[in-house]
Amino acid sequence: MKKRSLLLLPFALAALSACESGGNNSKPYVAPAKDINSMADFLKMVTDNPYNNSSEKTPVRYSLNVDLDFKNASTQYSIKDVELIGNKHRIKNFTVTDANYAGFFSKVKNCIFSDLTITNAYVAGSYAGAFVGHADIAIFKNIKVGEFVEVGDGVGDQVGGIIGYAENAEIKYCENNAAVYGVNNVGGVVGHSFNSNIISCTNNGDVSGDYDGEGVGGICGTYTNEWTFEAREDTFDSNKNFGNVTATECEDVGGLIGKHHPVVKQRGSRYPKVTISKSTNSGVIEGKNHVGGIAGSGACDLCDTIFTSCVNQGSVIGKNYVGGIAGYTKDFSINLPYTTGDEIKQVTFTKCSTKLNESEDNFVKGEMYVGGIAGNGTSFSNCTNNINVITVESLFSDVSSFFPDEYQHSIGGIVGFGYAYFDLAEFSATVCTNNGKITGISSESPYNLASSLAGICGYSYGGKFMKCINNGELNAAQCVGGLIGTLEPRQETYITESNSNGNIIVNRCAGGLIGDIEASNEHFSSIRIAKSHVDIEDAHVYGTTPSPESEPYKFVLGGLIGRANSSTDEDEYYGEQGKGITVLGNYTVDFNYRSPDDAQNMTVGNVIGYTKESSSHIKLVQYKVEEAETVATITRTGSI
Repeated sequence: MKKRSLLLLPFALAALSACESGGNNSKPYVAPAKDINSMADFLKMVTDNPYNNSSEKTPVRYSLNVDLDFKNASTQYSIKDVELIGNKHRIKNFTVTDANYAGFFSKVKNCIFSDLTITNAYVAGSYAGAFVGHADIAIFKNIKVGEFVEVGDGVGDQVGGIIGYAENAEIKYCENNAAVYGVNNVGGVVGHSFNSNIISCTNNGDVSGDYDGEGVGGICGTYTNEWTFEAREDTFDSNKNFGNVTATECEDVGGLIGKHHPVVKQRGSRYPKVTISKSTNSGVIEGKNHVGGIAGSGACDLCDTIFTSCVNQGSVIGKNYVGGIAGYTKDFSINLPYTTGDEIKQVTFTKCSTKLNESEDNFVKGEMYVGGIAGNGTSFSNCTNNINVITVESLFSDVSSFFPDEYQHSIGGIVGFGYAYFDLAEFSATVCTNNGKITGISSESPYNLASSLAGICGYSYGGKFMKCINNGELNAAQCVGGLIGTLEPRQETYITESNSNGNIIVNRCAGGLIGDIEASNEHFSSIRIAKSHVDIEDAHVYGTTPSPESEPYKFVLGGLIGRANSSTDEDEYYGEQGKGITVLGNYTVDFNYRSPDDAQNMTVGNVIGYTKESSSHIKLVQYKVEEAETVATITRTGSI
């Protein structure tokens, strides 16, 4: 598709907005509207403003004064340079089944539409919407698709309840109640949004994606932003989804946005930002991979993407990369002109949360990389998860062949996999709280085989964990930690002012803060723990997983760290460089547990449960802070 110069688009849309408001706000001039009092008047408007008119002009204003009843006729129109004021009237009883650009209006350009309702209609095809198939430079305000409307036949792309494809548009205060069906880029309000703002829109209709499609969302299927040399901020703000989104064979499935994909085609000195804010989901969201309560995927290419003050209150179900807010995220590294070094453009989450629904039965469920807020990610602040996070392990039918160290599920109350892009960006979780139960379930085995499960981050490459709290119960086979399940310290790890309070049910290895540390010559940075507290009332160590004959398992509990492992014997490698584990004073551990009376190879430590012999270079150094009380006790209270 040929694109106009993106440098001019914001100004074109701004000019269109000025037309809508009447021009100069101090002395507004509103051109008189031409009345549409009959079907003949409407058809004359279409004839007088053809879409293929090459001239550019200020939109001509029309006022719709009657409902338009097409009496089940098959019809559609294309117009340009029109402002149509609906006055809350209805356009009803029509059918459109064109292969492409299907909608009451097939194509519109340089248009403004307000206060209109669509009822009793059927629209099918690609680039299909009940109101508009394809829109370029347009404003939609208070457009409602009402009862008895169905959009899509399940085989089309770019399918939306109101608009199929919106380019350089502003869509605000719009509402969809239609059922929407498609394959790729399917949304309750708009199928594919390109360089557009979507503000205060609501979807109540169910949205379905079929086959192996991608980009299916309650509000917008795919939300794309593209820039050249200009700096701009596109906004997705205060939108709500109440409909169910079902696309079990599709990727990039979300309650609000299925696929978010901003790109910068030409590198310049100014880079854009996309904000997804104050938006909520209450529907059940179900997809295959990259599934989220707000957005299925949130990759950013040379721009910053911010999720802020978003809330999910629905269940989210998928396979890999599943999250209460976002399923999959990806950061990018860029080399800025006229500067030295790289800059990381990140996806960040701030003030995002999940909430229980009225029946308190909503959850996040997946197999790998599953989180209460995100399946994976690098930056979280002031985020709270309040719903259960479940991993369903269905990959190993023969439990005797399962070796836990070779497979990490990565399940967390905040994020499943906490990573840093090319080790250039630092992972951070600040003032984050998990209150949900984090559980591993095996669907094909009597054993719980899930590993790398934690209240905050399931699998971590390190980074900062500051003022984080876990209050939820943790239940998995091994590598279970109050904050971090498995830590592979590729970058410096700093845990401070964080608390672990949730009970633990584990087979093999658990720690109050960190379940397992997996270090190597290539990846081992320093680990520091300070001013953090463990208060676990009851932990069950049931010790039933079969052991390979080559390496008998040790059942491990540690007050702060369950197990510290390493694949290297080079003591000097870390000792000379000052790397290792440091536990500062002013921390407390109160950890009560139960285990079988005949548990073999059980090792317990007030601070570290077990350090592998080949990890002798990992030093434990305790520093007392003056006038600060340091208490570490881990107590067996009985058998199970």
